[in-house]
Amino acid sequence: MKEEKYRIKSIDGVELSAAWVPATDSQHYCLLAHGITGDKDEVGDFHRNICRKLYDCGIGSIRFDFR
Repeated sequence: MKEEKYRIKSIDGVELSAAWVPATDSQHYCLLAHGITGDKDEVGDFHRNICRKLYDCGIGSIRFDFR
């Protein structure tokens, strides 16, 4: 699984971390948003593991930190 790291600047100038995994079929993507106390990977790399499973099914993903 190829994962690309990005920094996204918020409207108030704060840089937020993001990770993008390209789809192998280039048509299907999933956006993962974490809970109020989490981050883009979630506890125990929960979101990263979901992204890996999605990738295995040909589905790309993006996840990001709210703050």
